[in-house]
Amino acid sequence: VKVHYNGTLIDGTVFDSTLKKSEPTTLIVSEMSKCWTEGIQQMKAGGKSRLICPSNLAYRDKGMPPLIKPGATLVFDIDLLEVVTKQSTP
Repeated sequence: VKVHYNGTLIDGTVFDSTLKKSEPTTLIVSEMSKCWTEGIQQMKAGGKSRLICPSNLAYRDKGMPPLIKPGATLVFDIDLLEVVTKQSTP
């Protein structure tokens, strides 16, 4: 999928964002966190969604120090720009 997103801690601290960059990012659904996988599957291209991801569906007890502490709840505002399907090769 091709997305723009803004990732924040529950207190609003931004830890990651494609909005400051000129290009969206392309992600593989099967490689996303469980929260993203479940959320993206409910969306259509052109849709926007806010995912509130408890730690058990995100980075769990590991976090991603120093910004994301273990057990942190994360918030993602996502613009799903495009669904890119895997092309079969002849």
